Amino acid sequence: MQNQINNKISYAINYESSSTERINGEYMMINFDTGCYYSCTGFGADVISLINAKVDRNFWEEILGKAWKIDFDAELNEKLEVFLRSCRTAGLIFQIDISDRSDFNLPNDIQRDKFEFQELYEYQDMKDLLMVDPIHDTTFMGWPDRSES
Repeated sequence: MQNQINNKISYAINYESSSTERINGEYMMINFDTGCYYSCTGFGADVISLINAKVDRNFWEEILGKAWKIDFDAELNEKLEVFLRSCRTAGLIFQIDISDRSDFNLPNDIQRDKFEFQELYEYQDMKDLLMVDPIHDTTFMGWPDRSES
């Protein structure tokens, strides 16, 4: 456990407008406000797991470093901050003041023997379908009725 707390900003999943699911080491996330969906694997999926478990950001380096057998340096911290900014911009996570959890066992659904930082991938190919309102976009002509009135 760390002796010194760095007071790094912690995060939470934005369940008001998104949904997340980890399947076989990949996190799939959908933002229902924009219709975009996102994917991250490996290290990025582990970061989302820590956020989902509400683990205090000050303990991520210890947990991730041990699991991936890596040391955090300035370059890796910058990549992590870019990843977090991408998740915030996508509306998937938001900042919180306090996370009281300091430990977490990452899922055993991937091999962590080769470290490679994966970015957050955005997909818009199903945006129109995800933005359809199944109740209000239904007419006597069927569903969905996306015609302009």
